[in-house]
Amino acid sequence: MLELDLSLLDKTATVTIIIFVGAIAGEYAYRVTKRILQEAKIVNKLKAIGLNKPINTLSNLSRFAVYLFIFLILIKLEIVQFFVDVLGLLLIIFIVFALLFIVKDLVKNIYFSSKIKQKLKPGQHIETTGLSGYINKVSLGKIKITTKDRNLAVISKEFLAKNKFKIHK
Repeated sequence: MLELDLSLLDKTATVTIIIFVGAIAGEYAYRVTKRILQEAKIVNKLKAIGLNKPINTLSNLSRFAVYLFIFLILIKLEIVQFFVDVLGLLLIIFIVFALLFIVKDLVKNIYFSSKIKQKLKPGQHIETTGLSGYINKVSLGKIKITTKDRNLAVISKEFLAKNKFKIHK
């Protein structure tokens, strides 16, 4: 039996190296299988049994076989739980950062919406720097405008708050 007592740094390094080597080996297996199948010229026979894209299908199968082998090695070394814990932690960190960006954008949109003193409604004609047209839709962070050429333009409320604009009734 393979039993290792690894510290946190050792586990991280081991998982990283095994996954890196597995990714390289999987890609190598994919390319070798693809080349062998191309040179063997058995594509028509494989299509006859129902494989639409036999070279890609079998090449991907060899790649995933290597990935499965690497996963089994991680299970054998009993560091899969550590790997799952690290992935879980990374997922939580990603979610926190995503929520921070969402809140930042929301606060910015609310702030610039409050800076615009005029009431913007669909159907109004608006004129601003380099753009003129009728308002189609007003949302929290942006305004959709149809220009005289019937093009759809989207401008942010931040742009309107920082630049001069006129509303024609």
